[in-house]
Amino acid sequence: MTLTNKDYKILAIDLDGTTLDNGVLSPVVEETLARLVEEGTDVAIATGRSLPTVPMCIRSLPFIRYAVVSNGARVYDYKEKKTISEALIDMEVALEIIETINTPSNIIVMYDDVLILPVRTYIRYLRSFEFWKRLYSRNTSRKIVKEALKSTKIVFSLINTIKQRGEPVEKINLRYATRRKRKKVSRLLEQFPVEAVTTMGYDLEVSAKGITKASGIKELCEHLSISPEQVIAAGDSTNDLEMLKYAGFAIVMDNANDDIKEVADKVAPDVKEDGLATALIDLFGL
Repeated sequence: MTLTNKDYKILAIDLDGTTLDNGVLSPVVEETLARLVEEGTDVAIATGRSLPTVPMCIRSLPFIRYAVVSNGARVYDYKEKKTISEALIDMEVALEIIETINTPSNIIVMYDDVLILPVRTYIRYLRSFEFWKRLYSRNTSRKIVKEALKSTKIVFSLINTIKQRGEPVEKINLRYATRRKRKKVSRLLEQFPVEAVTTMGYDLEVSAKGITKASGIKELCEHLSISPEQVIAAGDSTNDLEMLKYAGFAIVMDNANDDIKEVADKVAPDVKEDGLATALIDLFGL
């Protein structure tokens, strides 16, 4: 089967585990995305990351104009440098969630311009294997760590900082040592008007009620006056699931769990094998 830009106007790509392997953009994937845009199908990123934590290797690509970030909480136009739509967590709700969970060493709060980390979360991250692995890797993933730290504010009191900003929160990230702890917190979150999805087995990404990557893509479709049937979505994780269902065609990476693959129109090879590029070359005859 060969697809054309007449059939599909936009490709919505998840970043981590789909387009990026451990934070690194393969030259093969970059070249394939550029060729797809030349053929007439635009590329938009759809990520759980917030705007300031989208890696420079993605932000600097001249053919990327639109971004659905923080799991759909914000839709952004890089060219116009403006927000197309936003759906945020009420500040009072965010404060109540943090007070209920009461584990500051596990919480990251995202805004459109900065990540807010309690000092205990920051120290925990500095001690983690993930931090040191990336910092001392021989590839460009170490740049991701340094970029992220530039857009991060370390605070002693998360609650006081949120109150001082006086603004709704874009997203809350929670991470736990075990699935059992994550499930316990997930049950606590059911009392709040939010969505909570897991992407790595031990984490929770908390957004405003009804907000997913699919809702963000829907906003983008309305902005561009195109239909869901004209969207291809590519992803690998639970926070991609609604987007994959919403799109007219779904590409799922082979490194995804089986329940995600169930919604795939095409399963691409593993991200470590430049699977997104392989799938697009096959589908579009690039």
